[in-house]
Amino acid sequence: MKTNKLFFLSIFLIVTNLTFAQGGFRVATKLGLNYSRLSSKNITDDKQIGYFPSISSTAGIEFGYNVTYFNYGFTLGFLYRQYGQLYQQANTPIPIWQNKYKVNYLDIPFLVRFRPTGDKGSRSFSYGGPYLELGVQASLLMNATQSNTSDSLFYPLPINSNITNIKDQYESFALAGVIGFGAHHAATEHFALTHGLRATFSLTDIKNKAQRTDFVQTDGTTTPYKPFKFFSIGYMMSIEYKF
Repeated sequence: MKTNKLFFLSIFLIVTNLTFAQGGFRVATKLGLNYSRLSSKNITDDKQIGYFPSISSTAGIEFGYNVTYFNYGFTLGFLYRQYGQLYQQANTPIPIWQNKYKVNYLDIPFLVRFRPTGDKGSRSFSYGGPYLELGVQASLLMNATQSNTSDSLFYPLPINSNITNIKDQYESFALAGVIGFGAHHAATEHFALTHGLRATFSLTDIKNKAQRTDFVQTDGTTTPYKPFKFFSIGYMMSIEYKF
């Protein structure tokens, strides 16, 4: 809870100061396609579990403030993102069980975006060229589900499958780090296209405290609990409007 309050207080103070500074505001609609995974060392160390990442999408809106001739700026986003993971029986051509996890968050990234020192041409909105972005992200849990498939002779058909709501197994708030890079391409005086790659990785354990118990591997061996975290890397594209 302290981490939650500190994150939002920091954003409030920074945004409040920027509001009274000179510069250019921008807003962007954002879409993305992500490669994500949910895992811990407990699971990756279990040789009887095969684990595969998930492909999912991201959609949302971002607000930005560019300063110093657009050579750096700040971005605050509100993105709906799904993180997923598939686990199944390993070391067999036809697995008889499969678990699929889907965890949805409202991601709120606060980023600092840098780009090489511009010339006269880059002092207008046509700030074409590469950029690097770094920052932190608050992830607010929306929902989480687990689907189980077992006794399937025709894998991957979902025979004997059921979907369970497991939202109560996760923390309602997670803190993550974000790093990305990409390029800007101006279209008109006010519109531009931005696209690039962005990686997101949780810094805190996303499982709630009641779930942080010793892990029993498939062979019956018990191992100490290791943090359960998410990771995502994806292609992000946005259409930006500068005021």
